[in-house]
Amino acid sequence: MKPLVLGGTGFLGLHVVRALRARGHEVRATRRRSSNTIFLRKVRGLDVVEATLEDPPSLRRAMEGRDVVFFAAAPYPRTSLDTATQVSRARAATRAVCDAALETGVERLVFTSSVATVGRPADPRTLATESHLLTRPPRGSTYHAVKLAEEEEVLAAVRRGLPAVVLCPTGCVGPLDVKAGTGFFLVALGNRSLPFWVDGRVNIVDVEAVAEAHVEAAARGRVGERYILGGVNTTIGNLLETAARRLEVPMPRLRLPIPVAWVVSTLAEIRAARGAGRTKARVAREFVDLARLGFHADSSKAGAALGLARTDLPRTLDAACEWFLRNRYIQPRRAPCKTSEPRTSSASSTRS
Repeated sequence: MKPLVLGGTGFLGLHVVRALRARGHEVRATRRRSSNTIFLRKVRGLDVVEATLEDPPSLRRAMEGRDVVFFAAAPYPRTSLDTATQVSRARAATRAVCDAALETGVERLVFTSSVATVGRPADPRTLATESHLLTRPPRGSTYHAVKLAEEEEVLAAVRRGLPAVVLCPTGCVGPLDVKAGTGFFLVALGNRSLPFWVDGRVNIVDVEAVAEAHVEAAARGRVGERYILGGVNTTIGNLLETAARRLEVPMPRLRLPIPVAWVVSTLAEIRAARGAGRTKARVAREFVDLARLGFHADSSKAGAALGLARTDLPRTLDAACEWFLRNRYIQPRRAPCKTSEPRTSSASSTRS
Protein backbone atom coordinates (compact mmCIF):
# COMPACT_ATOMS: atom_id res chain seq x y z
CA MET A 1 0.00 0.00 0.00
CA LYS A 2 1.13 3.55 -0.78
CA PRO A 3 -1.15 5.59 1.48
CA LEU A 4 -1.63 9.30 1.91
CA VAL A 5 -2.81 10.56 5.29
CA LEU A 6 -4.57 13.91 5.07
CA GLY A 7 -4.19 15.50 8.48
CA GLY A 8 -1.04 13.67 9.51
CA THR A 9 -0.29 16.12 12.31
CA GLY A 10 -3.67 15.70 14.02
CA PHE A 11 -4.62 13.45 16.91
CA LEU A 12 -6.06 10.57 14.91
CA GLY A 13 -3.91 11.26 11.84
CA LEU A 14 -0.71 10.76 13.85
CA HIS A 15 -1.95 7.40 15.08
CA VAL A 16 -2.96 6.31 11.58
CA VAL A 17 0.51 7.29 10.30
CA ARG A 18 2.17 5.26 13.07
CA ALA A 19 -0.07 2.24 12.46
CA LEU A 20 0.71 2.30 8.73
CA ARG A 21 4.45 2.67 9.25
CA ALA A 22 4.42 -0.17 11.79
CA ARG A 23 3.16 -2.39 8.98
CA GLY A 24 5.87 -1.21 6.60
CA HIS A 25 3.76 0.91 4.26
CA GLU A 26 5.29 3.81 2.33
CA VAL A 27 3.39 6.64 3.96
CA ARG A 28 2.95 10.20 2.79
CA ALA A 29 1.33 12.66 5.19
CA THR A 30 0.12 16.20 4.72
CA ARG A 31 0.67 19.18 6.94
CA ARG A 32 -0.34 22.80 6.90
CA ARG A 33 2.39 25.42 6.94
CA SER A 34 1.35 26.37 10.48
CA SER A 35 1.05 22.79 11.76
CA ASN A 36 2.91 21.51 14.78
CA THR A 37 5.12 18.76 13.31
CA ILE A 38 7.11 17.84 16.42
CA PHE A 39 5.49 14.43 16.82
CA LEU A 40 5.11 13.71 13.12
CA ARG A 41 8.86 14.21 12.62
CA LYS A 42 9.51 11.41 15.10
CA VAL A 43 8.07 8.86 12.66
CA ARG A 44 10.88 7.47 10.54
CA GLY A 45 10.68 6.91 6.80
CA LEU A 46 7.83 9.35 6.28
CA ASP A 47 7.22 11.62 3.27
CA VAL A 48 5.67 14.88 4.53
CA VAL A 49 4.16 17.33 2.05
CA GLU A 50 2.33 20.61 2.46
CA ALA A 51 -1.32 20.67 1.40
CA THR A 52 -4.57 22.26 2.53
CA LEU A 53 -8.22 21.50 1.94
CA GLU A 54 -8.68 25.02 0.57
CA ASP A 55 -6.07 24.44 -2.16
CA PRO A 56 -7.29 21.72 -4.59
CA PRO A 57 -4.06 21.66 -6.66
CA SER A 58 -2.07 20.87 -3.50
CA LEU A 59 -4.46 18.00 -2.76
CA ARG A 60 -4.04 16.55 -6.24
CA ARG A 61 -0.24 16.80 -5.99
CA ALA A 62 -0.31 15.06 -2.61
CA MET A 63 -2.47 12.23 -4.01
CA GLU A 64 -0.32 11.58 -7.06
CA GLY A 65 1.11 8.07 -6.92
CA ARG A 66 -0.99 7.15 -3.88
CA ASP A 67 -3.47 4.27 -4.01
CA VAL A 68 -5.22 4.88 -0.65
CA VAL A 69 -6.17 8.18 0.96
CA PHE A 70 -7.01 8.44 4.65
CA PHE A 71 -9.09 11.60 5.06
CA ALA A 72 -8.53 12.41 8.74
CA ALA A 73 -8.50 16.17 8.26
CA ALA A 74 -12.16 17.05 7.82
CA PRO A 75 -13.01 20.54 9.15
CA TYR A 76 -13.80 20.54 12.86
CA PRO A 77 -15.90 23.37 14.32
CA ARG A 78 -14.01 25.03 17.14
CA THR A 79 -17.04 27.00 18.26
CA SER A 80 -20.80 26.57 18.01
CA LEU A 81 -21.30 29.99 16.47
CA ASP A 82 -22.16 30.88 12.85
CA THR A 83 -23.34 27.39 11.93
CA ALA A 84 -24.27 28.15 8.32
CA THR A 85 -20.81 29.48 7.47
CA GLN A 86 -19.05 26.56 9.12
CA VAL A 87 -21.26 24.03 7.33
CA SER A 88 -20.63 25.73 3.98
CA ARG A 89 -16.86 25.66 4.49
CA ALA A 90 -16.95 22.02 5.57
CA ARG A 91 -18.93 20.99 2.49
CA ALA A 92 -16.54 22.84 0.15
CA ALA A 93 -13.44 21.34 1.77
CA THR A 94 -14.84 17.80 1.75
CA ARG A 95 -15.96 18.15 -1.86
CA ALA A 96 -12.46 19.32 -2.82
CA VAL A 97 -10.91 16.17 -1.32
CA CYS A 98 -13.44 13.89 -3.01
CA ASP A 99 -12.96 15.60 -6.38
CA ALA A 100 -9.17 15.32 -6.10
CA ALA A 101 -9.47 11.61 -5.23
CA LEU A 102 -11.72 11.00 -8.25
CA GLU A 103 -9.42 12.96 -10.56
CA THR A 104 -6.27 11.15 -9.43
CA GLY A 105 -7.91 7.71 -9.49
CA VAL A 106 -7.18 6.58 -5.93
CA GLU A 107 -8.33 3.02 -5.26
CA ARG A 108 -9.80 3.70 -1.83
CA LEU A 109 -10.64 6.70 0.36
CA VAL A 110 -11.11 6.04 4.07
CA PHE A 111 -13.10 8.91 5.53
CA THR A 112 -13.08 9.72 9.25
CA SER A 113 -16.60 10.87 10.06
CA SER A 114 -18.12 10.83 13.56
CA VAL A 115 -20.67 8.91 15.59
CA ALA A 116 -22.51 12.25 15.65
CA THR A 117 -23.82 11.34 12.18
CA VAL A 118 -25.58 8.28 13.58
CA GLY A 119 -29.23 8.69 14.50
CA ARG A 120 -30.17 8.60 18.17
CA PRO A 121 -32.47 5.67 19.01
CA ALA A 122 -35.91 6.66 20.23
CA ASP A 123 -35.58 4.17 23.09
CA PRO A 124 -32.54 5.13 25.25
CA ARG A 125 -32.13 1.45 26.19
CA THR A 126 -31.40 0.63 22.55
CA LEU A 127 -27.84 0.70 21.24
CA ALA A 128 -27.35 2.84 18.15
CA THR A 129 -26.13 1.04 15.04
CA GLU A 130 -25.22 2.09 11.52
CA SER A 131 -28.85 1.50 10.54
CA HIS A 132 -29.93 4.47 12.67
CA LEU A 133 -29.83 7.34 10.19
CA LEU A 134 -29.54 11.01 11.06
CA THR A 135 -31.57 12.81 8.41
CA ARG A 136 -31.07 16.33 9.75
CA PRO A 137 -28.77 17.81 12.41
CA PRO A 138 -30.22 18.31 15.88
CA ARG A 139 -31.34 21.86 16.51
CA GLY A 140 -28.62 24.06 17.93
CA SER A 141 -25.63 21.74 17.37
CA THR A 142 -22.99 23.13 15.01
CA TYR A 143 -20.78 20.09 15.52
CA HIS A 144 -23.50 17.65 14.40
CA ALA A 145 -24.42 19.89 11.45
CA VAL A 146 -20.80 20.09 10.22
CA LYS A 147 -20.08 16.36 10.57
CA LEU A 148 -23.35 15.39 8.87
CA ALA A 149 -22.65 17.76 5.96
CA GLU A 150 -19.17 16.27 5.47
CA GLU A 151 -20.48 12.72 5.46
CA GLU A 152 -23.22 13.65 2.99
CA GLU A 153 -20.58 15.01 0.60
CA VAL A 154 -18.54 11.79 0.80
CA LEU A 155 -21.57 9.56 0.22
CA ALA A 156 -22.59 11.77 -2.72
CA ALA A 157 -19.11 11.24 -4.17
CA VAL A 158 -19.55 7.47 -3.71
CA ARG A 159 -22.56 7.71 -6.00
CA ARG A 160 -20.27 9.46 -8.50
CA GLY A 161 -17.86 6.54 -8.38
CA LEU A 162 -15.55 7.33 -5.47
CA PRO A 163 -14.54 4.08 -3.70
CA ALA A 164 -14.93 5.45 -0.17
CA VAL A 165 -15.49 3.84 3.21
CA VAL A 166 -16.97 5.88 6.09
CA LEU A 167 -15.79 5.38 9.66
CA CYS A 168 -17.70 6.87 12.60
CA PRO A 169 -15.54 6.94 15.75
CA THR A 170 -17.01 7.68 19.15
CA GLY A 171 -15.01 9.67 21.73
CA CYS A 172 -11.34 8.91 21.01
CA VAL A 173 -8.96 9.03 23.97
CA GLY A 174 -5.23 8.38 24.12
CA PRO A 175 -1.76 9.90 23.73
CA LEU A 176 -0.76 12.45 21.06
CA ASP A 177 -3.89 14.55 21.61
CA VAL A 178 -1.90 17.66 20.76
CA LYS A 179 -4.83 20.07 20.83
CA ALA A 180 -6.43 18.41 23.86
CA GLY A 181 -9.63 17.77 21.94
CA THR A 182 -11.57 14.88 23.44
CA GLY A 183 -8.92 14.70 26.16
CA PHE A 184 -9.68 18.21 27.37
CA PHE A 185 -11.53 16.73 30.35
CA LEU A 186 -8.36 14.97 31.53
CA VAL A 187 -6.36 18.19 31.29
CA ALA A 188 -9.04 20.19 33.07
CA LEU A 189 -9.50 17.54 35.75
CA GLY A 190 -5.77 17.16 36.30
CA ASN A 191 -5.30 20.90 36.69
CA ARG A 192 -8.49 21.18 38.80
CA SER A 193 -9.85 23.76 36.41
CA LEU A 194 -13.04 22.10 35.15
CA PRO A 195 -15.68 24.70 36.12
CA PHE A 196 -18.66 22.34 35.92
CA TRP A 197 -19.82 19.09 34.42
CA VAL A 198 -22.95 17.65 32.90
CA ASP A 199 -24.06 14.05 32.73
CA GLY A 200 -25.19 12.03 29.75
CA ARG A 201 -24.54 8.87 27.78
CA VAL A 202 -21.23 8.51 26.02
CA ASN A 203 -19.07 5.90 24.33
CA ILE A 204 -15.28 6.08 24.72
CA VAL A 205 -12.80 4.28 22.46
CA ASP A 206 -9.02 3.86 22.50
CA VAL A 207 -7.53 5.96 19.71
CA GLU A 208 -5.01 3.25 18.85
CA ALA A 209 -7.84 0.79 18.21
CA VAL A 210 -9.48 3.37 15.96
CA ALA A 211 -6.26 3.89 14.00
CA GLU A 212 -5.80 0.14 13.46
CA ALA A 213 -9.41 -0.11 12.25
CA HIS A 214 -8.65 2.65 9.72
CA VAL A 215 -5.81 0.59 8.29
CA GLU A 216 -8.05 -2.48 8.08
CA ALA A 217 -10.80 -0.45 6.43
CA ALA A 218 -8.49 0.27 3.49
CA ALA A 219 -8.39 -3.44 2.68
CA ARG A 220 -11.53 -4.90 4.23
CA GLY A 221 -14.09 -2.10 4.35
CA ARG A 222 -16.94 -2.15 1.84
CA VAL A 223 -17.37 0.85 -0.42
CA GLY A 224 -20.24 3.06 0.69
CA GLU A 225 -20.55 1.36 4.08
CA ARG A 226 -20.47 3.13 7.45
CA TYR A 227 -18.80 1.58 10.49
CA ILE A 228 -19.16 2.74 14.09
CA LEU A 229 -15.78 2.58 15.83
CA GLY A 230 -16.75 2.42 19.49
CA GLY A 231 -15.42 1.10 22.77
CA VAL A 232 -17.02 1.32 26.19
CA ASN A 233 -20.55 2.56 26.80
CA THR A 234 -20.64 4.64 29.97
CA THR A 235 -21.84 7.97 31.33
CA ILE A 236 -19.96 11.25 31.57
CA GLY A 237 -20.25 11.07 35.36
CA ASN A 238 -18.68 7.61 35.49
CA LEU A 239 -16.00 8.67 33.00
CA LEU A 240 -15.05 11.69 35.10
CA GLU A 241 -15.04 9.68 38.32
CA THR A 242 -12.80 7.03 36.75
CA ALA A 243 -10.43 9.68 35.38
CA ALA A 244 -10.38 11.54 38.70
CA ARG A 245 -9.31 8.35 40.49
CA ARG A 246 -6.53 7.76 37.94
CA LEU A 247 -5.32 11.35 38.34
CA GLU A 248 -5.83 11.33 42.13
CA VAL A 249 -7.83 14.55 42.07
CA PRO A 250 -11.34 15.32 43.36
CA MET A 251 -14.40 15.41 41.15
CA PRO A 252 -15.60 18.92 40.23
CA ARG A 253 -18.30 19.92 42.69
CA LEU A 254 -20.61 21.76 40.31
CA ARG A 255 -22.91 19.64 38.19
CA LEU A 256 -25.21 21.71 36.01
CA PRO A 257 -28.46 20.70 34.33
CA ILE A 258 -27.89 20.47 30.60
CA PRO A 259 -30.14 23.47 29.69
CA VAL A 260 -28.22 25.68 32.12
CA ALA A 261 -24.84 24.39 30.92
CA TRP A 262 -25.92 24.99 27.32
CA VAL A 263 -26.60 28.66 28.06
CA VAL A 264 -23.41 29.10 30.12
CA SER A 265 -21.18 27.52 27.46
CA THR A 266 -22.84 29.49 24.66
CA LEU A 267 -22.29 32.79 26.47
CA ALA A 268 -18.66 31.79 27.13
CA GLU A 269 -18.11 31.13 23.41
CA ILE A 270 -19.66 34.48 22.50
CA ARG A 271 -17.38 36.25 24.98
CA ALA A 272 -14.35 34.39 23.63
CA ALA A 273 -15.28 35.25 20.04
CA ARG A 274 -15.49 38.93 21.00
CA GLY A 275 -12.09 38.75 22.66
CA ALA A 276 -13.54 39.44 26.11
CA GLY A 277 -11.49 37.65 28.74
CA ARG A 278 -10.38 34.14 27.80
CA THR A 279 -9.53 33.36 24.18
CA LYS A 280 -11.38 30.04 24.39
CA ALA A 281 -14.39 28.85 26.35
CA ARG A 282 -13.31 26.55 29.19
CA VAL A 283 -16.16 24.15 28.39
CA ALA A 284 -17.15 24.33 24.72
CA ARG A 285 -20.82 24.02 23.85
CA GLU A 286 -19.88 21.12 21.60
CA PHE A 287 -19.30 18.98 24.68
CA VAL A 288 -22.56 20.07 26.26
CA ASP A 289 -24.26 19.09 23.00
CA LEU A 290 -22.57 15.69 23.09
CA ALA A 291 -24.01 15.16 26.57
CA ARG A 292 -27.40 16.51 25.53
CA LEU A 293 -27.55 14.34 22.42
CA GLY A 294 -25.38 11.39 23.46
CA PHE A 295 -26.28 7.71 23.25
CA HIS A 296 -24.76 4.29 23.66
CA ALA A 297 -23.47 2.61 20.52
CA ASP A 298 -23.00 -0.87 19.10
CA SER A 299 -19.69 -1.34 17.27
CA SER A 300 -20.05 -5.05 16.56
CA LYS A 301 -20.13 -4.45 12.81
CA ALA A 302 -16.66 -2.90 12.92
CA GLY A 303 -15.51 -5.65 15.28
CA ALA A 304 -16.51 -8.35 12.81
CA ALA A 305 -15.52 -6.60 9.58
CA LEU A 306 -12.46 -4.58 10.63
CA GLY A 307 -11.20 -6.39 13.72
CA LEU A 308 -11.81 -3.38 15.96
CA ALA A 309 -9.99 -4.11 19.23
CA ARG A 310 -11.71 -3.89 22.59
CA THR A 311 -11.13 -0.83 24.77
CA ASP A 312 -9.97 -1.16 28.36
CA LEU A 313 -11.12 2.19 29.77
CA PRO A 314 -8.75 2.51 32.77
CA ARG A 315 -5.70 1.66 30.67
CA THR A 316 -6.81 3.99 27.90
CA LEU A 317 -7.22 6.82 30.40
CA ASP A 318 -3.82 6.01 31.93
CA ALA A 319 -2.05 6.23 28.58
CA ALA A 320 -3.70 9.57 27.84
CA CYS A 321 -3.05 11.20 31.22
CA GLU A 322 0.56 9.97 31.25
CA TRP A 323 1.09 11.68 27.89
CA PHE A 324 -0.53 14.90 29.09
CA LEU A 325 1.66 14.84 32.20
CA ARG A 326 4.85 14.13 30.27
CA ASN A 327 4.14 17.00 27.89
CA ARG A 328 3.14 19.43 30.67
CA TYR A 329 -0.51 19.82 29.70
CA ILE A 330 -1.19 18.73 33.28
CA GLN A 331 1.06 20.16 35.97
CA PRO A 332 2.78 17.16 37.62
CA ARG A 333 2.62 18.70 41.11
CA ARG A 334 -1.17 18.74 40.85
CA ALA A 335 -1.94 15.35 39.42
CA PRO A 336 0.31 12.30 39.75
CA CYS A 337 -1.32 9.80 37.39
CA LYS A 338 -2.13 6.48 39.04
CA THR A 339 -1.07 4.03 36.37
CA SER A 340 -2.11 0.47 35.75
CA GLU A 341 -0.18 -2.30 34.05
CA PRO A 342 0.88 -1.72 30.39
CA ARG A 343 -1.92 -1.61 27.83
CA THR A 344 -2.71 -4.77 25.95
CA SER A 345 -5.83 -6.00 24.22
CA SER A 346 -7.94 -7.57 26.95
CA ALA A 347 -10.59 -10.21 26.45
CA SER A 348 -12.39 -8.85 29.50
CA SER A 349 -12.76 -5.36 28.01
CA THR A 350 -16.20 -4.30 26.83
CA ARG A 351 -17.13 -3.47 23.26
CA SER A 352 -20.75 -2.45 22.95
